[in-house]
Amino acid sequence: AAVAGVDFIYTDVWVSMGEPPDVWKQRIDQLLPYQVNAGVMKAADNPRVRFMHCLPVRRNVELSDEILDGPNSLVTHQAGNRVWAAQAVLAELLKNNNHHE
Repeated sequence: AAVAGVDFIYTDVWVSMGEPPDVWKQRIDQLLPYQVNAGVMKAADNPRVRFMHCLPVRRNVELSDEILDGPNSLVTHQAGNRVWAAQAVLAELLKNNNHHE
């Protein structure tokens, strides 16, 4: 019911990279019922619903492979755009750094 009628489903990572393995297991076990999978996408009741993720993605954790690799996933596009955004920030930093010399 929480996703009924939505156009986008967006999720975040469940565990930060610096957390110890026991925290990872506990958090994943606790949140696994909330994984974005075919059932969640179907519950949106919108064949055009798109899926997004904040990145990095952990396959079969926050979302199932079928969603990540499926036609409604924008994750690959997001990852590509992230590269361009990082390059733009780096270029701007380098440009500004050259003006201070």
